[in-house]
Amino acid sequence: MCVEKSVGEVPSFASLAGETAGIPQPWTIVFAAALSGQNGMAPSSQDAMMPLQNMIDAIIAGDMGGMLVFDRDGDPVALSA
Repeated sequence: MCVEKSVGEVPSFASLAGETAGIPQPWTIVFAAALSGQNGMAPSSQDAMMPLQNMIDAIIAGDMGGMLVFDRDGDPVALSA
């Protein structure tokens, strides 16, 4: 699952995790990354599409550099090979 959220749309990790209650696929960890805007404006959903796809491709390839990883409780996870 992949979602794009602005800072204002995520008041807490618990609220983000709560949004997954109805999905059929259980999850163990979440990868997070930030996307900067331009000229003081946040990126649009359209602007976020390619960076999100790039993030998915990087995870599939095993390259998690630049991403934060959290468990279901919102605690940071350190991944190692």
